[in-house]
Amino acid sequence: MKKKYIAFLCSSNDLNLVLGPHEHLFKKLSKNFDKFYLINFINFKLFSDPSGIKGKFNNELKKNINKPENLEIHTPKSINEFKNFMTDKQIIGIQNLSRNLSDMLTHYVIAKFKIKQIMISNFGFFNSEFKSSLYDKISKPLANFFYYLNKPFGQKIILILTIFKIFEKIEIRFTSDKEMLERINKNIFKKILYKLNFFYSKEIILINSKNFDYFDEKTFKENQNKIVLLDTFLDHPDGLAVIKKISDENKNKYYKSLKCFLDKLSNYYNKQITVCIHPKDNLKDKEKIFNNNEVKQYETTKNIYEAFLVLYFDTSAVVDAILLKKKILFISSKYIPESTFDMGKTYADKSGILHLGIEDSLENIISSLDNKLEKQTQKYDSYINNFIKISGNKKGLDVVIDTIKERFF
Repeated sequence: MKKKYIAFLCSSNDLNLVLGPHEHLFKKLSKNFDKFYLINFINFKLFSDPSGIKGKFNNELKKNINKPENLEIHTPKSINEFKNFMTDKQIIGIQNLSRNLSDMLTHYVIAKFKIKQIMISNFGFFNSEFKSSLYDKISKPLANFFYYLNKPFGQKIILILTIFKIFEKIEIRFTSDKEMLERINKNIFKKILYKLNFFYSKEIILINSKNFDYFDEKTFKENQNKIVLLDTFLDHPDGLAVIKKISDENKNKYYKSLKCFLDKLSNYYNKQITVCIHPKDNLKDKEKIFNNNEVKQYETTKNIYEAFLVLYFDTSAVVDAILLKKKILFISSKYIPESTFDMGKTYADKSGILHLGIEDSLENIISSLDNKLEKQTQKYDSYINNFIKISGNKKGLDVVIDTIKERFF
């Protein structure tokens, strides 16, 4: 008889980019299961794309990334090798895969070996779609064509193949997006499709977000020691696939404006600046750019807990600051792509966050800034109730673990 195991399913070029962002989940799995797996399907990509380079995998851990001792990593090079791996196992997979055309083989393999899947979307934010501007579509027509063929079109193809039971559906999707479920229940057509099992997920369960879990467990100490910048990743591969790369001239102007803006805030509030960068960003390059500031990678949540003021451009990491009711500024620059502004504005609109351009005259408003920032924290409750703490006081991952054990083991 095959033994059941829980496994995290991914397709990644770097182990740090899996263990770092999902550290809390891996700790929970480590405590609740004697042995569990990370299965990386990077070798099964049909072709390289912004979400992953086929066949490339770095398993050398950075000093602030930890791997649980009872976690075993398997990166199969072929279907035959994966078949041998699966000989004595029945896998319950936590699915963390994209649904691009490039990932078709991966989804086929999952179906072939009848891996039951669950999905954990307890991110504390709503679904937002990256959109390139009309200028980018005109200036990079081929890149945009292949991007939309690979991603949005690929998602539709995989959904159709799932409906026709060629690929495996998600058994349960755990989400902290309360509005998503409300949209289904309010739309008669969607409600019928969901009941008739025409959705990608068979069942949707609302849970509290991972941000609430951290907060409830008091994982980090909260104080008001610094100003934290959640830096934008100008060279993100997903963005560069469809938008024109920012010129060196505009990049230099942007960083000059940004550092001047940060210096003014630092001097006014008498607080040090900490810059938190994206997991895929280049730490050494950013340390050179922000040579007068502390630069951190894989420590964003910890630094938000220590923040007096949080500045952000376009990142979902701002959710922790909303939960903690920190003073937050949505900032933008005339030198960086329009799509960056659009992504950041969606968070600002939903939570009432103040917007400021870094090239604007800070001197004219800085005296009234404190009062405005203090007032806006009172508007965060709606966002918290819809995306962060939406299901009582039980930690989201506790619900996930209990459900997995009850339904599959």
